[in-house]
Amino acid sequence: MPWYRREGKLLYPISDEDFAKGMLQGKFVERKHKGFGVLLWLTALRVSEGLNLRKEQFRQIGNILYIDTGIRKKKRLFTKTGKPRKLKPPEPLPIPLDAPFIEELLWAIENTKIGELVFPYTTRTGYNIIRRAWKYPHYFRLSRITTFLSDKRFGLPEIKSWTSLTASAIDSYVGLEKLKEMGESLAKKK
Repeated sequence: MPWYRREGKLLYPISDEDFAKGMLQGKFVERKHKGFGVLLWLTALRVSEGLNLRKEQFRQIGNILYIDTGIRKKKRLFTKTGKPRKLKPPEPLPIPLDAPFIEELLWAIENTKIGELVFPYTTRTGYNIIRRAWKYPHYFRLSRITTFLSDKRFGLPEIKSWTSLTASAIDSYVGLEKLKEMGESLAKKK
C-alpha cells in the first residue's frame, strides 16, 4: 500500500502519550473509528487484518479480551515446490481490559451483530481513519514491535508469535527504539 509514502519514512516509534493525544484530538467520523485505532495500536495488526475481523473472533474471559486474528496476510511459508504449507493459526492475542482506551474497542465489538465485520470499511478508509490522527498505520506496528524489543521480558520467539513476522522481518526493527537516544548522546555535555 503506497499511501504512507507521502509522510516519508518514519523511523521513530510514537509514545503512549502521542497515541492518547491522537485519540483525544484526532478527527474521527464515527465512534467505531476510535475502536479501530485502539485495535491496531494494541495488536500491531495490519489494516487489512484488522478490517477482516468478525465479532465472533473477539471473546472476553475474565479481565482479558482475546482476539483470534487468524492466519496473517504476509510472509506465508512456502515449500520448495512452491506450494503453500498448511499454517497453524496463531494463538489469540490477549489484551487486558485495563489497556488504554480499550472501552472504544469494546464498544465497537458490542455494537456489531454476530457474523458481521466489526470494522466494515475498505482498506483505504481504514488507512484514512489512522492517517487523520497519527500519520499512517505502519507507525503502530513499528511502535508496538520496538516496545516489545526494548522490554527485556520478551525475546524473538514471543515477538514472532505476537506479530507472525519472520525473524528477518523483526530484525529490521532491532535497534530502532534506541536510535533517537543514540543520536542525542552525541550532543555537547553541559
